Order: sequence, then structure tokens, then C-alpha cells
Amino acid sequence: MYQIDGGYPESSHMVLDHETYILNLTEANARVREEPRWTLLYSAVKTYGMKSAYPADWDGLLQRFLKDERLFQTFWYLHHKGHVEEVCHESCKSTLLCALRTGRSDDPQLCKDLRRPGQLLWKRPRFC
Repeated sequence: MYQIDGGYPESSHMVLDHETYILNLTEANARVREEPRWTLLYSAVKTYGMKSAYPADWDGLLQRFLKDERLFQTFWYLHHKGHVEEVCHESCKSTLLCALRTGRSDDPQLCKDLRRPGQLLWKRPRFC
């Protein structure tokens, strides 16, 4: 869910925060007559200690991921909604950070500062 600056004249309509909610399907199926209970998994601004959710802050977070392995692994865990089967290190990390930065992870010029020389890109599993 995105919190957007808006609803007043001259508002920026910029994203102020991003929140991810999860639903326990086992619990929801056991309580078919009740409303499902969505639980906040995290707020991006609060969890990552960001000043805002502006593009410069996201880029700063990517730079922090390069230096802070624990912070990156928190991201990896939350990226998978708490259901992680593999750890993301080295080329996996470089590839993911490049995809987050640019959307064109196959262009080595855009992400050359994210990989060590000679490091190959990680092949992400295909789901379809």
C-alpha cells in the first residue's frame, strides 16, 4: 500500500511511504465466517530508516545495502514476505540491486559499481 501526498491543491502526489501487509491463509481458511486479518509486515520508511520515500532516498538505501549486509538480508527476507528458501549473496545481491536501480540489469554500464570485476550476473528463477 502506498501513502501518497495528495488530496489538497498543489499537492506533489509523491510517494511518502510504502507498506506491505500479509494474510495468513491457513488462519483465514480456518475462520471462513470472519473477515480476513491483514497484518502489517513492514513500512519501508520506518524499517529502513529512510527520511522519505523519494527516489534519492531509495538510491541511498541501495548504497546502504552495499555496505550493510544485515540490512540487505532484512530486505531480502521482506522482499519474499518472510518465505525465503535461499540466501542471497554475491552475484544474487548484485543482480537484484541492479534490477532495483535500473530495470535493465542486462546493461553492465548502469550497474558497474554494484559488482566486483569479473563477477557474473545471477540467473533468477523463472516462474512462467
